[in-house]
Amino acid sequence: MAALQGKPGVLHVRIQAPLALRVKRLQEHEKLTLEAAQRKIRERDLSDVEWIRRYFGLDTHEPSLFDLIINTAKYTPADAADLVVKALETLPKAK
Repeated sequence: MAALQGKPGVLHVRIQAPLALRVKRLQEHEKLTLEAAQRKIRERDLSDVEWIRRYFGLDTHEPSLFDLIINTAKYTPADAADLVVKALETLPKAK
């Protein structure tokens, strides 16, 4: 997102889900306790936000940075991928 901000022909997509769902998915995927999954999500989120802010001066929570935001609580992975593909197909081509 940050390194390609403002570049033509680039689609900026944010994939998100409610915290409780993210924790549940991580618990199941990595066989973690609830507390361990919550801690890992919290640490990852803080690290990602801080890294983008430090090196690019951007707030990753700012919706205007994205062309498409997909909530995976409402879409299956296949449907989310289809949305991205459709958005790419309509993206103006770089000159």
